[in-house]
Amino acid sequence: MRSVSRRPKRLFGADNPYALSFADVLAALLLIFIIALAATMISFIETKENLVEIAAGGEQYRAELLRTIQEALANEHIHVEITENNSVLRIPDEEVSFQSNRPDMLLDHSVMVKRLEVIGRQLFEILHANPDRTSKYLDTVFVEGHTDSLPTDFRQGNWGLSAARAIWVWNQWLSDSVAPGLSELTNIDGKPLFSVSGYGSTRRVSESELTHEERTMNRRIDIRFTLRALSKDELERFEEDIETIIEE
Repeated sequence: MRSVSRRPKRLFGADNPYALSFADVLAALLLIFIIALAATMISFIETKENLVEIAAGGEQYRAELLRTIQEALANEHIHVEITENNSVLRIPDEEVSFQSNRPDMLLDHSVMVKRLEVIGRQLFEILHANPDRTSKYLDTVFVEGHTDSLPTDFRQGNWGLSAARAIWVWNQWLSDSVAPGLSELTNIDGKPLFSVSGYGSTRRVSESELTHEERTMNRRIDIRFTLRALSKDELERFEEDIETIIEE
């Protein structure tokens, strides 16, 4: 009696190049998962680095910018102060001082107007020297007027007086002989970089105004440099990357 040899059918083997073992399938799926996760992590890291660079880079740029302007003006024998965490360039009253109740007349008019012109010209030249960084990091540069709290005969009170002084300073800078290009500087959204505001006596350097010196400290023109906030799209992209990593 002949024995019949029954060989099991081979589903997988070297003679079937198209066959994959279960382990091969798992390995392939794992590789795909690792590649996808790596791509997500790279996107997440790039987005995070971009956000950090905007925040930290903006702080550094602003501090450098204000020091550069201050040094340039010191070379012109004009003293300005850097205040409030390297965000404000202050023009003290002794450098540019308005006549009482006047928004358009300085105490030593011809001398102080020339000082203002130098400040405006230096502002433009330094900001315009690096337009990419200026538009990338700065949102708005405010020309701010401030007064003391003494009553004024100005028809709109101290608040209106401070705003009118800031507007007058801005218009001086825009004259053809000074720095009309200031009005053409824009932020990353294409909006005008400069704006004008008045605060009256609401933001005092000296809370006490019992002496002439204390009141003088509060009468000033400030130039406030504000950094741009992270955009909605940037924040949403960062949140989406985090959610993707968590889900995976």
